[in-house]
Amino acid sequence: RGPRLLGNRMGPDGAASLAACLPKLCRLRAIGLDFNRMGHKGVVALVPALAQLEGLQSLTMGKNAVGGEGLHALAAIRSLRGLQLLHLESNNFTALDAEALSSLVQGLPCLRELNLSGNKLGGGERAVLEGLSRTTALQRLLGVDVLQHVDVLGVDPKLIPPPGDDAAVLGQLRRRNRRRPPRLAAPAPDARGGGERLEEGTAEVAGAEAWAAACVALKLAGADAADADGRPLRAWAAVLVAAMVLIVAVLTHVLARAGWEW
Repeated sequence: RGPRLLGNRMGPDGAASLAACLPKLCRLRAIGLDFNRMGHKGVVALVPALAQLEGLQSLTMGKNAVGGEGLHALAAIRSLRGLQLLHLESNNFTALDAEALSSLVQGLPCLRELNLSGNKLGGGERAVLEGLSRTTALQRLLGVDVLQHVDVLGVDPKLIPPPGDDAAVLGQLRRRNRRRPPRLAAPAPDARGGGERLEEGTAEVAGAEAWAAACVALKLAGADAADADGRPLRAWAAVLVAAMVLIVAVLTHVLARAGWEW
């Protein structure tokens, strides 16, 4: 449960005032902000405060004229990974905002209900569904024609149980994705220099690959040394190369875990 501040017409200024209070409610689980005429300026003002509510499970912001600019601000939040219900109906979203919606939902792995009704997404519905294509939790999706874009989700129509509605498609999608092995995290932008930063899973892979290369080099060096009777210089050169490869492997592993790559 949480505050339901519906229909207060707070506008952008009221949203800014609310933003000053929200960080103090760090245990907040739900908040309703529908019908408040916040506009994109109000949403932009709220975003830093919402990002601090890491335990938030329900957020409703319907009919607030959020628009594309406000949506892009929401999509930048990456701390609401426990959010289960998100209502953004009638907020003037168009097909041009579909990529931002896709980015937003990709950062909500626990999302169970998403309401986008009353927006004019048009062909942008496909991009939204692409963002949801790996969901393991979504049970209800409003405002997007799921049946028309089953191919985007990669669900075999023959496997959809009757009655063959949106709920059946989402159910099949959840079951399929739960059977999939987890995907390694992709490189994320590095705020320190505009480059790319390796996530932990990718760092482990980079280190493991470098270590394997070093082990192979050491084995080759050992074999070379065994066959190097009368040719000690060649054997020592092979050992030296293997040692250098090993040093590079260790450095690669350490730097990868620290968030850097060669």
